[in-house]
Amino acid sequence: MATKCPHCQQSQWGFFYADKKIVHSLVTLIKSSAMIPVCQKHNLHGYKLRRKIMVASYGVTNKSKSVSSVPIQTLLGIDPGNGFVKARADKGDSIILPSLIAYPTEYFEGGVVAKNGCSVLYVSGSRSDLIGKQILIGDIAYSIDPLNCISIAKSPQAKADYALELLLGAVGLLPQCDRVINPVLSVHDSTTFGEQIKQKIEGVHRIQLDGEPLDIEISNTSVTPEGKGTYYYLLKSGKVKKSDLVLLFDLGFGTSIYTVFQEGKILERSIFRWGVRDLYNSICQHPEMRKALNGVEGDSHVVRTAIETKKFIYRTEEGIFDFSKQYTEALISWTKSNLKQAMDKMRPRIPKAAHLFLVGGGGNLPSIGNYFTKKGFEILGNSQFCNAEGLLSIAQARSQQNGNR
Repeated sequence: MATKCPHCQQSQWGFFYADKKIVHSLVTLIKSSAMIPVCQKHNLHGYKLRRKIMVASYGVTNKSKSVSSVPIQTLLGIDPGNGFVKARADKGDSIILPSLIAYPTEYFEGGVVAKNGCSVLYVSGSRSDLIGKQILIGDIAYSIDPLNCISIAKSPQAKADYALELLLGAVGLLPQCDRVINPVLSVHDSTTFGEQIKQKIEGVHRIQLDGEPLDIEISNTSVTPEGKGTYYYLLKSGKVKKSDLVLLFDLGFGTSIYTVFQEGKILERSIFRWGVRDLYNSICQHPEMRKALNGVEGDSHVVRTAIETKKFIYRTEEGIFDFSKQYTEALISWTKSNLKQAMDKMRPRIPKAAHLFLVGGGGNLPSIGNYFTKKGFEILGNSQFCNAEGLLSIAQARSQQNGNR
């Protein structure tokens, strides 16, 4: 059946405009108090419903939209890591989701629920290259397209290239409302990627979440070196003094970073192009793992989840494969080739340091923490979030300074 758009009278099959009174449920039922035909060009709110009432966009977050129509100013500290995006907002929200991205085909119906993730439809705005694209961020990206989803850890450039997608993923898990966001982000090489990230994210972005259009304006962005947020967190919490020589080792997913701070400045910094991802890949390629999977390498996402939950279980066609032994073997090899390199680099500074800290998700993995505590390192209890917490503190300090001018 052909229909015509009331704005331009263009014939268009099967597309409709739905007003904002949409009831959205997990079983992909949609009802609207008013539906009229509209072409894709004039579908201003991005509500594209096919004749079969297929869901054009579905966010797994269940945050309700604020009743206020006035944009809320939001200060955001965001740590877009290779493994996880971590964020802290000034209203107290904490967000964590895997750094995975996918752009589904037009046949994606939504309704797929993942533990940490959301779906964003980019309707219009400063990023013309994203207009009309649906973006899946987090676990939902892996659930929809496990073979082709984009892992940020695969390229150093990816943190800049997909900076907006990662930020919108974090915004998608906040209570839904129009926002003016002033973010402070961290990146492993802020000198190289700082300006690129600003260009990618700043501007006005109209997106759709859970059937609701939202306007997100991003401005007054600051990009800092990774680890600086953690240092500010340590200063603010009173764990260190500004005069202290502080040695920080961030054991991350794709990279690991050694930084020395004193008097609010970075004295020394080294970036290692390895992380716990290499440990996971080693387990996937282990001969016993390949044997259990009939000659196929293991899925690093499955291995990672099993290790983080300390279950060491991989389901195969033949049943359950317990890879705890393979984890221990791979860990010994990985430690000798990688952690030893880091310790050799840090060794001259260790006797002079007032504090040694291990941060990053790698420190929470079985047996890794023991390796560092025996060498005098303290593992922070909230090691994954302390950088984002400190970045939020920097954003708040910048806001106060701007307000006093």
